[in-house]
Amino acid sequence: RWELADLAPNVGLKLAVLREDEVLLREPDRLSLAPGETLELEWRLGAGATISGTVSIADDGAPLAQHPVWLLPAGDAQGPFQFGVSPTASAVTDDAGRFSFEDVSPGEWKVGPGRVRGDWEMPKPDEVVALGQAVTVPDGVERVEVDLMVYRGLFIRGEVLTPDGERLSRSGWIWGHSIESGMWVNGQVTDGRFLFGPLVPGTYTLT
Repeated sequence: RWELADLAPNVGLKLAVLREDEVLLREPDRLSLAPGETLELEWRLGAGATISGTVSIADDGAPLAQHPVWLLPAGDAQGPFQFGVSPTASAVTDDAGRFSFEDVSPGEWKVGPGRVRGDWEMPKPDEVVALGQAVTVPDGVERVEVDLMVYRGLFIRGEVLTPDGERLSRSGWIWGHSIESGMWVNGQVTDGRFLFGPLVPGTYTLT
């Protein structure tokens, strides 16, 4: 048993159980306490299933080695894993691209490559899209195997022009919508030039 006391009321809280640098369990919902409220939670370690699998590059089938993999509830992971999203659990692939999550509760989840850059950092040329794949953990199942195929280094580059054909001398954001999947992805515009991605193959409309 453990207790957290003297917490500020009406403030969003995120709780997690860690062992050294490893996240063992994370409360998927942000918690908030009313003044004077006492909240009791029960977490059980070792009662869930194991999600394990491999992450491979779509182009050549090579393993995605030493890369973070995130686990989130399905409802929190529509489209790519956005900035500010905290995974319920995280792992790092080994040299063969394998990963595993222990003690996962039954339900609907998303598993995919985690983000590797900060909010204002430009994407790297070989970056993979941080997109989760739907995974179902049935009741009473001990292990679920997942094979993830990811795309690396797919971007849309271009310029934003004025009606006179001059490059726009401003910076900001550009949004893209995938015709096939319906997901939205944003990119940065710097001095009229934009870099949008990384992406999965498909057709996109930009706004």
